[in-house]
Amino acid sequence: MRRRLRGLLGLAIGGLVLAACTDTLPQSSFNSAGDVAQQQKDLLIPIIVIATVIFVLVEGALVWFLYKYRHREGSEPLQVHGNSRLEIAWTIAPALILAIITVPTVSMIYALAKAPAGKSMTVYAVGHQWWWEFDYPDLNITTANELYIPDDTQVYVKLCAAGTTNSGTPVGAPCTVPAPAVGEAVVHSFWVPRLAGKQDVVPGRTNTMTIEANEPGVYPGQCAEFCGLSHAFMRFKVIAQTPTDFQAWVTNQQAEAPTPVAGSAADGGLQVFNTAGCIGCHTIGGVSEGIGGPNLTHFGARDCFAGCMLSVTEENLSKWLHDPASVKPGSFMPNLNLTDDQVTSLVAYLESLK
Repeated sequence: MRRRLRGLLGLAIGGLVLAACTDTLPQSSFNSAGDVAQQQKDLLIPIIVIATVIFVLVEGALVWFLYKYRHREGSEPLQVHGNSRLEIAWTIAPALILAIITVPTVSMIYALAKAPAGKSMTVYAVGHQWWWEFDYPDLNITTANELYIPDDTQVYVKLCAAGTTNSGTPVGAPCTVPAPAVGEAVVHSFWVPRLAGKQDVVPGRTNTMTIEANEPGVYPGQCAEFCGLSHAFMRFKVIAQTPTDFQAWVTNQQAEAPTPVAGSAADGGLQVFNTAGCIGCHTIGGVSEGIGGPNLTHFGARDCFAGCMLSVTEENLSKWLHDPASVKPGSFMPNLNLTDDQVTSLVAYLESLK
């Protein structure tokens, strides 16, 4: 029995050691990269310290009492009960500790829920099954999976979910885009660990949060609320740039999609896009006004697609276009039964959309 317990303890310790070897810094709330995340971290650390101290004291006392008053043959411990002073003490002490934690926590919740007063910008983050849409209402830009922001700027994120209810009713308002009849309207959770804490994305209402990056960089994010079959593949990136680089990105995004050279492979891909069914779901500036799928106007300038589970490469695009559901389980993009030549042309067109 002791040997088995030692084996289980060794296995548990080994698991913890192996888990510690994982590179979690890109997704660590303790590796804060913005003022909002730092404020939350500054509140979290004291709470963790208080909880740790209480745990050690309580568990230490429990182990000590288990040893000191363990059962002994031929002896009966003194039976006592009802110590009013102790009962009052262990009722008041937790209440005081909770009050100490509650006041700054609630104050921060209300402070971070307000729209930023200084230099800021507003972005809508729309949760779909299973990808993120980002709308910049003041810039007339819509993109997917990659949220570009200027560094050292507070970004007020308005969160909403799109899709349909079980009864078939479209849910999109108060999102800035039409509610697509693609996927279910379910709860998501927007989380960029290094920039801010989690915030639920609830159908039919708008939640808000503020994120900020102190320096340029790529900050991974994800949906942190189970939302269906491909929840684990509902990722995104926040890409913080210098104001100059961000303005260059804005200028490029506001332009219509480039027109491919006549007779080129990309031109053939445009024809496939217009005739194979893509045009109904996907918007491309100056080409189509689709509803339901990601905006593809400048798709070729992105690093990832399909909920950021795939890098934008010719190989990945080919696999995706041949059969989306085999790449991403539960994908609502249908298999259009494209031929190899059609896929090759369509990949060339998508890559040309810089």
